[in-house]
Amino acid sequence: MFKLILSSAIAVLLLTINALAQSSYVQFTYDARGNRTGRQIVFSTERLSQEQSSASDVFKDQIGLATVQIYPNPVHNSFKVSIQDSSITTGILGTIKVMDSRGNAIGENTIKDGYGEFDMANQPTGTYLIQINYHDKNIVWKALKQ
Repeated sequence: MFKLILSSAIAVLLLTINALAQSSYVQFTYDARGNRTGRQIVFSTERLSQEQSSASDVFKDQIGLATVQIYPNPVHNSFKVSIQDSSITTGILGTIKVMDSRGNAIGENTIKDGYGEFDMANQPTGTYLIQINYHDKNIVWKALKQ
């Protein structure tokens, strides 16, 4: 009887930890000059859309009124970028530039209406820099290609 209660409690605990891990993201804070001053892991009960693979593959960066998401990371074949910025009333337009770890340009793609995608299927495994530019804002991310 004790083993049954213990295994049930462990199962509930693992399900809770799994649910928290799937709904967490990293949030950054910035000073008035745009320097990153803080980073925290945020746990949320918000569910992601079916288009996104899972919350553990989604990375969010909060910059002022903008929320930038890159998913999945690590990248298998391609990654997507989603930008939501309440300070911009028209469609969000921008570019995605990808560079290898040595700074060599891999390619570029556009962001239209806040969404963009970049195909990395032909790239070797490694670390890449993703530079996102939109409406005079510049964000650089690190992504892993598996």
